[in-house]
Amino acid sequence: MKKYICFFLVLILGFMPVACKKIDKSRDNEVVVLVENNKIPIMDNLNKILDKFKESNSEVNLQIITKDNIKDAISNKELSPDILITTRSSFIEIFKENELQAIDEIIKEEKYNENFYNINTSSGRLQDKYYGIGAFPYTIDFLYNPKALEKLNIKTPENSTEMLNLLKTLGDKNIKIPYILPEEISLELALSSYIANFLLVSSQLKDIYGDSEEDYKKLESMHQMFSIMNSIVSSKQFNLSNFYEGSEHKIEELENGEIPILIGTSFLSKNIKKVNSIKTISNINLTENTMFSPVGLGAMISIYTEGKNKDSSRKLFGYLVKEDIYSDLSKEGIIVANKNLDMSLEGVRGAMAKNIVNANENNVFYFYNIPKKYLSNLKEKLKEVMNGKYDGNEWNDIIK
Repeated sequence: MKKYICFFLVLILGFMPVACKKIDKSRDNEVVVLVENNKIPIMDNLNKILDKFKESNSEVNLQIITKDNIKDAISNKELSPDILITTRSSFIEIFKENELQAIDEIIKEEKYNENFYNINTSSGRLQDKYYGIGAFPYTIDFLYNPKALEKLNIKTPENSTEMLNLLKTLGDKNIKIPYILPEEISLELALSSYIANFLLVSSQLKDIYGDSEEDYKKLESMHQMFSIMNSIVSSKQFNLSNFYEGSEHKIEELENGEIPILIGTSFLSKNIKKVNSIKTISNINLTENTMFSPVGLGAMISIYTEGKNKDSSRKLFGYLVKEDIYSDLSKEGIIVANKNLDMSLEGVRGAMAKNIVNANENNVFYFYNIPKKYLSNLKEKLKEVMNGKYDGNEWNDIIK
């Protein structure tokens, strides 16, 4: 009897290392991608890329998980992600907790800077290192139909000043302007980004991110932003009553000359069919100096420093920064921020892409660098100013 027991023990012990090895191997090939829920406007694009990765890397078990509060999910150890897809605000918050891996070597090895725009990497550069990439950067565009303006006997705008005058002219004629923006960006934030871009507010805010209320109150450029916004509103150029929220079918109306202008983003490039019937101005430059357009980011992609599956995570991240995986999206008319692929875009699509080429971290939407706890107050105060209510204390009231 003892011999039989010993025999079975030998068999069991003999198989145990093999079983353990299989489990470890399975974990090594699992990559958890944590996505910030309902905050990523280009998630459809990323899902197409991730699906391609699955097809060509069947040995990797890719799990995509969404969470409303991505920072808390990480802090509370609800799960252990490998790759993060977040807004830039969340990206900065997670970085502040020392929870992101530097990716300088990956950027260099994959020659990412040679193939993609400056803004893709500069948006992820914090404290002299790269911690993420900005995927699908975009501009806010004033899209207009020259022929429709001609029918209204309105001069076609050639620069920022003429575009501002056009907004006033349309307001005087009681012609409302539709806008189509990502869900997380209000019209007030969008229009204020032009002023903040001129004042170089973004970099100043990044330098004091998370500091004391007093440091924020001392930021003179934010006081200036509200003052300039008030002046533009008083001149009837940025009057809230002149705008209304539209849907994507407005693109077709613009192409057909049924409406003369709309405010949108370069995300709309794929919806534009008549690429030569529409023109764009994406930079309302408030000085004579050359100024690049304010730029938003479809998502920030980063590597969680405590991720368990380093090799597979590196493989996925390396895949996400390769040029060829964006080719199919480019053929759909989507601006992918790749130097070679975007060159093939024609008409207004190509013009939209050119507005992103030279942007840098100073041109990133300023509100990305404002802690989330201040954002709702910021939106409210901007709305008040655009409705004609201004007292000069807006920024101090936001920081209270």
